Amino acid sequence: MAMVCLTDFEEYAKEHLSKATWDYYAAGADECCTRDDNLLAYKRIRLRPRILRDVSVSDTRTTVQGTEISFPVGIAPTAFHCLAWHEGEIATARGTEAVNTCYITSTYSTCSVEEIVAAAPNGYRWFQLYLYRDRKLSESIVHRVEALGYKALVLTVDVPYTGKRRNDIRNQFKLPPHLKVKNFDGVIQEAASSEEYGIPANTLDPSISWKDVYWLQSLTRLPIIIKGILTKEDAELAVEHGVQGIIVSNHGGRQLDGGPATIDALSEIVDTVQGRIEVYLDGGIRTGSDVLKAVALGAKCVFIGRPAVWGLAYKGEEGVREVLQILNDEFRLSMALSGCRNVAEINRNLIQFSKLGSGEEKESVQGRFHRRLSRLGSRGSLREPPRPPPQPVQPPATSPPPAPAPAPAPVDRPTLPAAKPPTPPAPVPKPLELPPKPPEISLKPSLPPRPLTRRFSSNEHGTTVLQGFELFRGDETLCDVILVPGDSSDTFPVHRVIMASASDYFKAMFTGGMREQEMREIKLHGVSKTGLKNIIEFIYTSRLSLSMANLQDTLEAANFLQVLPVLGFCNELLSTEITIDNCVEVERIAGDLLLEDVQAHIGKFVCQNLSALLQSGRYLQLSEPSLANALASDSLKGFSEMELYRIARSWLDHDPPTRRSAAYSLMRHVRFPLMTPTELLEISQEDEGRDDGGAAMMRSDTACVNLLLEASNYQMMPFLQPSLQTERTRIRSDATHLLALGGVMRQQLVVSRELRLYDEEIGHWRALKPMEVPRYQHGVALLGGFLYIVGGQSTYDTKGKTAVDSAYLYDPRFDRWLQVASLNEKRTFFHLSTLKGKLYAVGGRNASGEIDTVECYNLRKNEWTFVSPMNDPHYGHAGTVHGNLMYVSGGITRDTFQKELLCYDPETDTWSRRADMMELRGLHCMCTVGDRLYVMGGNHFRGSSDYDDVLNCEFYSPEVDQWTVVAAMPRGQSDVGVSVLQGQVYVVGGYSWNSRCMVDIVQRYDPEKDEWDRVFNVLEPLGGIRACTMTVHLPEGAVDDGQMQECPLDTTKN
Repeated sequence: MAMVCLTDFEEYAKEHLSKATWDYYAAGADECCTRDDNLLAYKRIRLRPRILRDVSVSDTRTTVQGTEISFPVGIAPTAFHCLAWHEGEIATARGTEAVNTCYITSTYSTCSVEEIVAAAPNGYRWFQLYLYRDRKLSESIVHRVEALGYKALVLTVDVPYTGKRRNDIRNQFKLPPHLKVKNFDGVIQEAASSEEYGIPANTLDPSISWKDVYWLQSLTRLPIIIKGILTKEDAELAVEHGVQGIIVSNHGGRQLDGGPATIDALSEIVDTVQGRIEVYLDGGIRTGSDVLKAVALGAKCVFIGRPAVWGLAYKGEEGVREVLQILNDEFRLSMALSGCRNVAEINRNLIQFSKLGSGEEKESVQGRFHRRLSRLGSRGSLREPPRPPPQPVQPPATSPPPAPAPAPAPVDRPTLPAAKPPTPPAPVPKPLELPPKPPEISLKPSLPPRPLTRRFSSNEHGTTVLQGFELFRGDETLCDVILVPGDSSDTFPVHRVIMASASDYFKAMFTGGMREQEMREIKLHGVSKTGLKNIIEFIYTSRLSLSMANLQDTLEAANFLQVLPVLGFCNELLSTEITIDNCVEVERIAGDLLLEDVQAHIGKFVCQNLSALLQSGRYLQLSEPSLANALASDSLKGFSEMELYRIARSWLDHDPPTRRSAAYSLMRHVRFPLMTPTELLEISQEDEGRDDGGAAMMRSDTACVNLLLEASNYQMMPFLQPSLQTERTRIRSDATHLLALGGVMRQQLVVSRELRLYDEEIGHWRALKPMEVPRYQHGVALLGGFLYIVGGQSTYDTKGKTAVDSAYLYDPRFDRWLQVASLNEKRTFFHLSTLKGKLYAVGGRNASGEIDTVECYNLRKNEWTFVSPMNDPHYGHAGTVHGNLMYVSGGITRDTFQKELLCYDPETDTWSRRADMMELRGLHCMCTVGDRLYVMGGNHFRGSSDYDDVLNCEFYSPEVDQWTVVAAMPRGQSDVGVSVLQGQVYVVGGYSWNSRCMVDIVQRYDPEKDEWDRVFNVLEPLGGIRACTMTVHLPEGAVDDGQMQECPLDTTKN
């Protein structure tokens, strides 16, 4: 039979597999609600297709963990493939290899990892891992798969225990005798005890926690991907623990029944990680449009489990390949019908969010029936309540009610004109006894009454009522319960209703059927006299007197009785009254009562006052979390990494027996890669000869040893460091500043080598280490927190004849420069961008003229290579990056200014044309703010040979391929530096053609307000200057005169 969609494979598998095998694969936990909702959730999502786009060529390729795959679908880890096909996982691996996508091998595979690799040697594979009670078992598997060339570890974290799968229990499912989990062959001894699915029971470790992630990282260099995360809180923890990816997964609905569908959980997790790590998804994928929806909501790739097994049951390797091919074809078609040409163009604008969660989208026939019934009920609910029937008026006995009128006789009734309604006959007069008429108002519709109601309120009423209750309490009027604190026999008469209205504790006590509801006197164990008195005072007066003397009693009472406003007051007082003397006690209170706001303030206090804590010795009494948070903080200033190591080491040595287990928890926050090789050697050798029972943790703790090895390896790869950045290698600073570098000075036309930083707090420029050589009209780019300067000119020449090819890297952690590989071709007036971990130098000019070539810098090889050139030579153009694509605008080609916009895709190494700018311009600047690509400044020809500043500015929207005009610049700037800081655009220095001079101004554009203002000046007028935004560590203390360079805003200039 011809297979058209994945459902066809499912029906085939159900028909041909044994009942027990089918039930095992199809099973969900308990009532299978989550399993079913994984599918239904996609049907609730609607797409917003874009039309009239050229989709004649579509590209489904993407990358996961830096490796290209054919389309964003891989095979999820599923167990026991030999149940579906005799070759099992070998056939799955071959089918996946043929389609060039990712296959995650299950720990519980019926073929060994060695057999799988031998059968599909060129396949791209990850390995799914559980952590076992016997950690050596997990460790041995990790080393095996790493040696076999697996590219990542997928740690499944949602199986502390196996979910209740009813059909498996009924079927007493086990592996047939001829099959076994080959990865455990010779590793786990044959078990005589109970088994699960043919695997010895109790091998999984339910005590697994986040610290085990660190342990796993210490074993391997492979990326670690966490599978089973469904909440933003766990996603944030995953990022903090340094994993490289998350698979949003509910185990196919086989674990916790009632959890969210994975597609419903995806957006929350994508929004939380904010691109810091890749996010994937499995569960419920059945069509190509499902794939499109998941990718649009932020999934880098999706994985399919059951459909792969169905394909396997159909035709083995060929069936797996066919399942993937059908999904690829459907995905490509859905992309095209939605107006997307490649995966990079897929984003949330494709999703019609108003339809998400719509009940009607998933309504069944039964659901519609119940809805109709409810509507009938709702109609009835709108009617007035039933009234008693009116009592009939009884006529006198002599006058019975008239009988129905007989049919009219043809005689005795005059015929009226047809145009008028018939006139009823006159009533027969009744001389005396007529029944009373009903009231006229009941027979005629009445007009709505004129609104007479007005609403009044009193601001003093609440206070007056409280004052009244306080007076009643004072003389025990109407008090109906007596509260007795736990630490004394004092009594406090109060009103139940008042206490219940202000305290959830008393509300539950007095309204929840508890025995205290009827008691006259209640003893509150755990609440002190002072605390209870303050709580009652606040409830009756809304006022509270707090001091450090009564704070703990009040805080414990408020926490016990759940009086939330008092908790807030206590939090505020604790947070503002932290001192060197009491910080340890405040930390203890905050930890015991889980006061998160106070804990956050304690963390800031420790960072800001660590020197004083060291002098007093109180840092030795800090808790492990507080000290760890301080060591991890980017705002911790005034300490070298070696000094921070000594602080952590002293804390550990203060109580070795109890604190030794915290060694890695502290030391992982010390940035060992930023130490000198001599310091690393000193640390590794300092424990030699010590025999004090566990103090030598840096030599004996494997995870700590790995920290030193990581640092040593990092320092041996200076050119690769920008791509190896982690929490331990980044600069210890939380301050981001505007930097300006190079340029040519107006007076002597001397080229500058200065690198300066603008310090917003003091309003001055500060000098950093100058560049190795002077530069202007050079390229600048940031990568991994490092600054690259490439090409440009070292001597003044308007035609670019003195262009250079050298390139340098600036390391802000140590304020130093490092020369890297030179360009293959000298160039100036060009654009330099960072794109997907590489540098791209585009176009420009040199002594030979205009250039169309493009070079790419590979950090790993420290070399530049040519990639696809531009269609025409360009110089004086500008560029920026958005959505893994590079955009280049304007410039000059064969002495003609341009308005074209070009787009470069590094995945396909191709250039494409997009909508033209509205203005011709060159020597302008370009930057990205959100989803807008702004173009500002520059110049163009006025007449045949002269130039004018271009003051008009515009932005490009990639989603709609359209330009929009924004506010014009107050003053023209060409050949400038540009950078984005806190969402605002800074345009630095340059040349004004209208003024015919170099300028020293810095103009700022606010995209939210669409306004320009002039903020400060550079030190001297500089053309060909460049700018960037960097996080730089400034030394503490006074700034010497050589660093302090004042440049106030000159308000007299235009």
